[in-house]
Amino acid sequence: MDFFTELSNIAFYVKAAFQNSKFIKSLNGAKVCSGTWKRVIDPHIAPIILQGNVNYNDDVVDLLRLVRNKWAHKYEVKKDMKAALPNPPRLELYFITKFPCLLLATYKVAFSYVSADPSFKRFFGRNYC
Repeated sequence: MDFFTELSNIAFYVKAAFQNSKFIKSLNGAKVCSGTWKRVIDPHIAPIILQGNVNYNDDVVDLLRLVRNKWAHKYEVKKDMKAALPNPPRLELYFITKFPCLLLATYKVAFSYVSADPSFKRFFGRNYC
């Protein structure tokens, strides 16, 4: 989950400053599910998970932002959502199960574009590649 958090943070700032950057286009072009990610979220969880002050687009950068935000506030997850999660409730397992290609697809993009960034050294150091 640390990788998703770091990637979301850097993508959020790059997207705000450089909407048409190759990095953002590559992330949003990554195949993380068939169809749109909002349709992969369980219908009974979608209203809970998508609520809040953030308007999520149906692109990979916003999916990463959703994962990051829900992980950062995992102790505030409503009991309605906890009932839909595995027992014991494991938010990371929910996202990994729903989006099994998310890690590999985004890791490849991150390796190409941000592996030299100091915040990514722990993910792309000599011991990891």
